[in-house]
Amino acid sequence: MKKKKAFAIGLLVFTALICDGLIGVLIKVRGMDAAIPEVTPWRLVAYQPHPFRAYMLKPGLEFDRVGVKTVANEYGHLVLPEDVDLHKRARPENQYRILLVGGSTTFQGWCFRLTELLNRDSATSGRTFKPICAGTGAYTSMENIIDLITTGFSYEPDLVMAYLPVNDLYRVPELPEFKRDYTQLRIPMRGRPPPEFLRKDWRYPFTLRMLK
Repeated sequence: MKKKKAFAIGLLVFTALICDGLIGVLIKVRGMDAAIPEVTPWRLVAYQPHPFRAYMLKPGLEFDRVGVKTVANEYGHLVLPEDVDLHKRARPENQYRILLVGGSTTFQGWCFRLTELLNRDSATSGRTFKPICAGTGAYTSMENIIDLITTGFSYEPDLVMAYLPVNDLYRVPELPEFKRDYTQLRIPMRGRPPPEFLRKDWRYPFTLRMLK
């Protein structure tokens, strides 16, 4: 019985090593080891540090959100290209501004699709709906509140729509002694590239390197 168990364990380890080797070959053949380093620097390009919100989208970046072209304004909020200075313009009486706050679930194209649908009836309603997407990936309710107070109200929004706290619920339980001021979650962004071993060291075990 012991011999059979030892044989089964040995066969399992041998199979795992073979699979790991095949993964390593796949990584090398397809050039995945060269493509991996480009993932993390994207965040360093797309975001910049912020004294109150920890980080924000870099102004001027353009995004295509489900076929809708948007741009990040000076506050790091996504708006339509013609609305990049919306926070500086007085709100007309027939204009209805919707400010959306949240995390990555708000940083999506549905914000703009929503106002597109509302604007289809603008001739009947007599209103023009303007979207401002202040949702930013990994933001908790703390970042959203700070953002709303410091910049959000400059738009004179008629409606503030909050789609949160996904990140609060997902990340807070991981902290054994959560602090009410969110200092454990509000980590300032560091403008440093990933460690060298994560970019070029693709030795055994390949699966572990790939997961990292």
